[in-house]
Amino acid sequence: VYRLIQSNPEARTFRHLLPGQTLRLRADADGTLQELVYETGPGEAFHLARHDDHFELTKELRTFETRVTHVTGTIESSLFEDGQDAGLSDNLIMKLVEIFGWDIDFALDLRRGDSFSVVHEEKFWQGQKVADGAILAAEFVNQGRAFRAVAFRDANGYTSYYAPDSAS
Repeated sequence: VYRLIQSNPEARTFRHLLPGQTLRLRADADGTLQELVYETGPGEAFHLARHDDHFELTKELRTFETRVTHVTGTIESSLFEDGQDAGLSDNLIMKLVEIFGWDIDFALDLRRGDSFSVVHEEKFWQGQKVADGAILAAEFVNQGRAFRAVAFRDANGYTSYYAPDSAS
């Protein structure tokens, strides 16, 4: 395994384990290593599998099922608490702040009764949610004023957000 990791450029990824990533080992009854699987992310895994007297490397790329979901909430205490209570992850809450950050000062302008609505993607693998996807559209009502944003993904896959009047 060491020689394969040193000699194969793709196998070198095994040398860069990061917190939160999964490494699985499979051995036979004698304790001999049969397979090593390194999940580098929700959509990618590297497999080192024994074949007779050597190991072979394969890369697995997963195609996720994408589902669209809608979340709404009202500010009662803080955007983070109320966003989490509504079902948004910390990453989606931060993306919401990023989208509306030019219009709303989230540190000073939020009031009890402000509300948000988010349409976003979720990524599923074999029926289990594995990741949040992009925010497709969002609305934030701050002190009675509604701010809206719709996602536009360009040909390179970069996503920008625009108001209904086409303002960035």
